[in-house]
Amino acid sequence: MIFKSIRLKEGFFERAIIFSEGVNLIHSEKNSCGKTTLLRFMLYALGYNIPNTRKIKFDRCAVELV
Repeated sequence: MIFKSIRLKEGFFERAIIFSEGVNLIHSEKNSCGKTTLLRFMLYALGYNIPNTRKIKFDRCAVELV
């Protein structure tokens, strides 16, 4: 499966992430940057039943995964 981009929208917040060709590594130098949240949104967009977190209600978000 190849992911080209993901677009997230919740209220006035909107973010688009475009993946490059080849292999993409999701990492950061510090914790609490959104790595797990990004992966959860990707699984949610694929149709998996992802439980809500305290800050994010997945059913209130618009997610477009290409």
